[in-house]
Amino acid sequence: MRAAKPFTSALSTAAILDIAQLSQARHKFIRHYSSGMKQRLKLALAFLADTPLLLLDEPLSNLDKNAAQWYKQMIEQYGSTRTIVVCSNAIAEEHYFCSRSINVMDYKQK
Repeated sequence: MRAAKPFTSALSTAAILDIAQLSQARHKFIRHYSSGMKQRLKLALAFLADTPLLLLDEPLSNLDKNAAQWYKQMIEQYGSTRTIVVCSNAIAEEHYFCSRSINVMDYKQK
């Protein structure tokens, strides 16, 4: 049994931290990361996993403006070869790249 999904390529821990823009915090325990740092790490691990489907739930939560730009770069670099489903509270920056959308309010019973 595998403990984690394989990465898209052989990446070292240092490379993952660099991609997540967390190299400066490599000696910290994750529990001491800020909420934005934790969100970037989770997103980086999701984007770098070798999977055909990526599910993102409010991916910009806890991210500042610079990290939101990083998210867009991750979408461009690692999102083109897979299906991505984004759950969002209508924040356009979270799902700007999606070709289809479902508004759950359209299906709410009255």
